[in-house]
Amino acid sequence: MSWAIVIGIDYYGGQQPTLQSAVYDAEHFTRWLVDRVGVREKRVKSLLGRRPKDPARDGSDLIPTKDNVLKAITEVMAESGGAGEALYF
Repeated sequence: MSWAIVIGIDYYGGQQPTLQSAVYDAEHFTRWLVDRVGVREKRVKSLLGRRPKDPARDGSDLIPTKDNVLKAITEVMAESGGAGEALYF
């Protein structure tokens, strides 16, 4: 039984420059974990910081704030009981 927390941030807000493919890479890493490694989709917590004009930005993504990252870690620990083969982070 494996678990994953995947974070991709293209937009940090404010004056910082935006990235172009961190979210894309995170989405593809998630697909690889599910399709090739065999991690169940429900055991993958994705936190994505999309650019404001990203067409896929629909408000459904969990934003990768400190609180949300800590929440994802807490949820994985609670759901897994602290046991499992691997944690991909």
